[in-house]
Amino acid sequence: MKKWLYKWLPIFCGCHQRPERSFFVKGYQMPVCARCEGELIGILAALIAVWFLRPPYLLMGIMMVPMIADGLIQGLTKYESTNLRRLITGILFGFGITMIVIMFLISVFKMGVLVGSGLRG
Repeated sequence: MKKWLYKWLPIFCGCHQRPERSFFVKGYQMPVCARCEGELIGILAALIAVWFLRPPYLLMGIMMVPMIADGLIQGLTKYESTNLRRLITGILFGFGITMIVIMFLISVFKMGVLVGSGLRG
């Protein structure tokens, strides 16, 4: 794996890189933890899906709840989440937040085009 990826990806994600919360492939720790890996997968999936889907904002907000709940419960109790659960909740969160941002930007752009076309007179 590229050394620059292991250096910059954790910084970009704000990842703690704890070994017990990371996946290993052929004995090598992945550059980010399971949750951040899930978020990156969700972000990439949303960037593709936005061309085909426009789900309701509420649904995208609901998709973000499991990761928030898992993180809060883990932070406030002795409960320890599994890496698979972290990956899945990260995918849902990454997908949900990215879709919300992209759909919002599309809406704002469309509104700006409408307002702008009315100013031409």
